[in-house]
Amino acid sequence: MAVLSTKSVAHGGASVTALLVLGMHRSGTSALAGTLIKLGGCAPATLMLAHPKDNERGYWESQTVANLNDEILASAGTSWDDWHAFDSGWYRGAAAAGFRARAADLLVREFANAALPVVKDPRICRLVPFWFSVLDEVGWSKHVIIPVRSPLQVAQSLFRRAGMSLDRACLLWLCHVLEAEAKSRDCPRVIIGFEAFLRDWRRALASAAAQMRSFWPNWSEAGPSRVDGFLSTRLQHHRSENDDLLLNPAIKDWTCATYAALLRLIEDPGCADARRTLDDVHAHFDKASLLGAL
Repeated sequence: MAVLSTKSVAHGGASVTALLVLGMHRSGTSALAGTLIKLGGCAPATLMLAHPKDNERGYWESQTVANLNDEILASAGTSWDDWHAFDSGWYRGAAAAGFRARAADLLVREFANAALPVVKDPRICRLVPFWFSVLDEVGWSKHVIIPVRSPLQVAQSLFRRAGMSLDRACLLWLCHVLEAEAKSRDCPRVIIGFEAFLRDWRRALASAAAQMRSFWPNWSEAGPSRVDGFLSTRLQHHRSENDDLLLNPAIKDWTCATYAALLRLIEDPGCADARRTLDDVHAHFDKASLLGAL
């Protein structure tokens, strides 16, 4: 295996591989991104501030990237907590070109001279084609890592943080995970179960590295001890089972089917049956979104 790096060339002439963490809000993206950084990934220059109640150990994402994504979503008439399908026509408009130039400049400034930038913001799940094109623009290759957490745990966390209903939170979860999975199929990626990651992060990330035919730069140095001091199951506030999902029947069916399919992809990344299930749910979900049926 080779150390995680890239075969492409960035603006400064250095090889760069972006570790793109794609996950729904409250799905363990912060714990995963922080771990990747402690194992040799590069943090952005303008880190989002930690929150004493929600993320006391940090979000490990760029505040300026999050701000830009909010601008992009607003320009398309949507927002981070809107579960409706993103307008694909936006990508062909003049606004997209302007944002793409800003995003390329922002990435280079946030991760100056970094060989292994960790790019994380849950909003990117809804903007995967945009950010893939930006990474191509700056000449970075990419590895996608998708953490998957129980949708009910996510929903309960969003209810606790923002008073969001379980139905709406699960629709938002569906919106993010379906888009992230579908749009990242053609690039190197790993899907990781958040529960398994917390139980044994070494096993989870050793498996991830094997799938990507690489290894983590600080795996044999001080990185693992830093990760051990960083991760804690105490920070996982919600532990509920799928059977507890008491939702609109259609939302429950879609949510449970999607979660089960994602868990199958963790065990078998090429599982055709799981992909067919996800495509079927995605099609019904988008139709309901367009018709305003939920």
